[in-house]
Amino acid sequence: MQQNTRRYLVIIVWFCCVLSPLTAAERPAVTDFVYARPQADIDIHSPYTWRVLRAALEHTRATDGDFTLRADTTPVTGPRRRLILTSGVGPITVAVFPAGMEITRDLVPVRIPITKGLLGYRLLFIHQDDQPRFDRIDDIGGLREISFGTASYWLDTEILRQAGIPVVDGNDYHGLFKMLQARRFVAFGRGTCEVPQEFAAQKLVMTDLAIEKHLLVHYVFPDYFWFTNDQAGHRRADRVWRGMMAMVDDGTMNALFEEEFGPLIKDLDLDHRRLIEIANPFLTPADPLADSRLWWHPAARSASR
Repeated sequence: MQQNTRRYLVIIVWFCCVLSPLTAAERPAVTDFVYARPQADIDIHSPYTWRVLRAALEHTRATDGDFTLRADTTPVTGPRRRLILTSGVGPITVAVFPAGMEITRDLVPVRIPITKGLLGYRLLFIHQDDQPRFDRIDDIGGLREISFGTASYWLDTEILRQAGIPVVDGNDYHGLFKMLQARRFVAFGRGTCEVPQEFAAQKLVMTDLAIEKHLLVHYVFPDYFWFTNDQAGHRRADRVWRGMMAMVDDGTMNALFEEEFGPLIKDLDLDHRRLIEIANPFLTPADPLADSRLWWHPAARSASR
């Protein structure tokens, strides 16, 4: 009888050990972070993006262990990147996309804007002889009198349309510059952090290409790290969120941002441009708009909404 009792106690202890939830320290680590290699002339700010991710992972090394961070070998477009990540069958385990309600059904975001919202501050590529036309624009009403080029699959397209701004769809990035050159539309808005290198490259082909001199068009457009909607993806997202918040708290995030974009903000005179605000209807209450530490704001005041 005593022997049977001991046997039952051993079995009970074994079940308790097996079925009890593991602590964070006991869970097997999710260490691999693989991102899609950007196309040559798209995702210009990509090197900065992955420096931020590496810093976030370093900030959690003591609690979460070592990690690998590498690019996959094949360059892919944004839609293809999302498809691979959503399916969970490819090599990619992390990608960067702007915030949007639709994408949250498929993927898990870390809701800390990687470029502190700078991507949503848009400068306009135009024909240089069209500058006098833009000199007369000082509010959203003026933007509604010109046409913007944008790719059909970009979220920007619907943001502009819902603001009442005429949009001409293109199929791809290269084609949009060709359409601008052919005057299929008047302006091509690009994120501030994308403009200098794109301008240098495209000016070789379109000799009268210019960066519009006075306007700064803005819609809140945070770029987030996104992960697969499964257990491994949630754990990767949790690690990155903790790492990025630690970077916000200790000043690392600001330091990386200023190092990368401080000279750009000054050279493009963003603080003194005429700011025109456009609402982004695709944001959600989960987007951290109230945390001022996460966002960059120019000194310019809003002209209209």
